[in-house]
Amino acid sequence: MSVYCKFAWKISDDLSVKDALNQFAQRYFDAQAAVQLEEYQYAVDNGMNDLRAVIKPEHHLITFCCRYKKDIQRTENIVKKFAHENGLQIVVLQ
Repeated sequence: MSVYCKFAWKISDDLSVKDALNQFAQRYFDAQAAVQLEEYQYAVDNGMNDLRAVIKPEHHLITFCCRYKKDIQRTENIVKKFAHENGLQIVVLQ
């Protein structure tokens, strides 16, 4: 059962989604790059298939979906840390 993190990144006009996800994947998962799986989904965890970034263009958000509930806390921590380090706006999802 997949579970969404409660934190997302706001997509601003000057944000390159692909560049941000590449940096995130490289920094926290030793990946060469984020891999686009579908139009709005990226694998960011270096092939483990436990975490996906899901773009929500209608809400201007990058959300994160974990395969396992046990990974939520760790993922939320690195999502927030990366956002703070890179000046990205964090949105709390309901």
